[in-house]
Amino acid sequence: MNLNAELQTRRLPKPVIAMVGSFDAGLRNVVSYEIYSASEAEKLGLISPVVLLENLEKETVQWCREILSNSPTAIRVLKSALNAVDDGHAGMQELSGNAALMFYATEEDNERKKAYMIS
Repeated sequence: MNLNAELQTRRLPKPVIAMVGSFDAGLRNVVSYEIYSASEAEKLGLISPVVLLENLEKETVQWCREILSNSPTAIRVLKSALNAVDDGHAGMQELSGNAALMFYATEEDNERKKAYMIS
């Protein structure tokens, strides 16, 4: 396993979505050890929607488009926030750096400045 590639993927400031072709084993409930089928787990809100394999790529592309319609900075900060819990101090440092970008180095920052400038 190439951990460097995994680390680079985690730190990529864009969404990385995995297309998973099977959920045959179901999901094990940690407390009761109850096993759910994919459709039961979906109904309970434990997993993302279940789609047929032939619709998987289309659904994934749709999700990507929805995500990419949001602020690039927000996506970047959210992704680093979700990863920070597993990445220790380095993850927190990356999160704070990405959050600081909102105020200094983005197109959104320029919009903010223009909105509050007196003409």
